[in-house]
Amino acid sequence: MARTRRDKSDTKEKIIDVAIELFTERGFSSVSTNHIASAMGISPGNLYYHFRNKEDILWQAFQRFSDSMARLLGSPDEEKIDAARLRRYLEDAIGVLNDYRFFLESEVGLVRESERLETAFRKLEKENIDKLVRIFTALRKAGIMTGPKGQDELIALANNTWIVFSNWLNFLRTSQGGFSASTEERRSGMFHVFALFQPYLTAEADVEVRTLFMRSGEN
Repeated sequence: MARTRRDKSDTKEKIIDVAIELFTERGFSSVSTNHIASAMGISPGNLYYHFRNKEDILWQAFQRFSDSMARLLGSPDEEKIDAARLRRYLEDAIGVLNDYRFFLESEVGLVRESERLETAFRKLEKENIDKLVRIFTALRKAGIMTGPKGQDELIALANNTWIVFSNWLNFLRTSQGGFSASTEERRSGMFHVFALFQPYLTAEADVEVRTLFMRSGEN
């Protein structure tokens, strides 16, 4: 019995894996449950045993996306925040956003098709903007950043940072007809994020952060 439950769970997780790959490669609207079943090497009936429809699979994919974003950095209130950790957080975030970019490429239409998904997506955005606010607050307290002085300005900086790195891959797609998520493209995205808060860095921190961000994508 335990083996049967485990096999069912494994199949369900593999369906989500394959669906995410297909959604990312082709876009959500271009993928059917038959496509997913075929790529899995199972019958459509077997797929429907695990999921009611494609939207049900999409919801499970979103849960993975949300969990991956939530794991980034941990709690800025509890962790020591410095330039290196900021770089890792933003670099890892761009990586996660790339892995689930089908949510962002068609966010307006796709997310709004489901009230449940739209609510969850807005919650995810708020959580990450709040995390950025805490990161910038910690950097300011640590003397790495000298501003923004006001809380409204700091929140605006966090909003702008989220807007840039959550839309960077979309920008590449529309401005140059596509993207490969290469190291150079990620490094360019990191530099554009860096440009938002660079004016608030101390001279010493500016050199350190600039060096770290230019090494984005390297181990």
